Amino acid sequence: DALILEVGLGGRLDATNVVTPRVSVITSLSMDHMAVLGDTLAKIAGEKAGIIKEGIPVVSAPQKEDAIEVLLRVAREKNTSITVIGKDVEFKPISASLDGQSFILHPSPFIFSIPLLGSHQLVNAATAYAALKASGIEISDEAIQKGFSQVKWHARFEVARREPPVIFDSAHNDDSFAKLRETLE
Repeated sequence: DALILEVGLGGRLDATNVVTPRVSVITSLSMDHMAVLGDTLAKIAGEKAGIIKEGIPVVSAPQKEDAIEVLLRVAREKNTSITVIGKDVEFKPISASLDGQSFILHPSPFIFSIPLLGSHQLVNAATAYAALKASGIEISDEAIQKGFSQVKWHARFEVARREPPVIFDSAHNDDSFAKLRETLE
């Protein structure tokens, strides 16, 4: 019924840009692939904003000021709405352990649980929730709740063994290293 198509590198010149989606999603932007995307966060955001299409809703994870300004400007130019996580869709952690974490999302009255660890995974879940809602696909909060509870993402703070602890993580840039450090703490 649905396909999630991940943009390869950037967005503006990516081959996936020929597709007209139900919703475009921009996850956390950071200084990465700078040789191709640009040497400032604003330039990188400009390349990523290339997926924003006329009249197609956009969902964005929280962004630094330089990046969100670009995304908001491009959304205005393309006459489309943009939902920003942390502003238009809010989330609040309830509990966390090595087994996962639970949280609430506003405007949903439900409690959601994910087996993924780290506060950045709450941002990802809120972004996914908002994207599902913006897509126009009829899906209940109960179905999203069930899907969230069963998600797996290998090598993203994956606890392979508890004693002695063995954790796999694919951190690869300053931003993801910071999220790894925060989760380890």
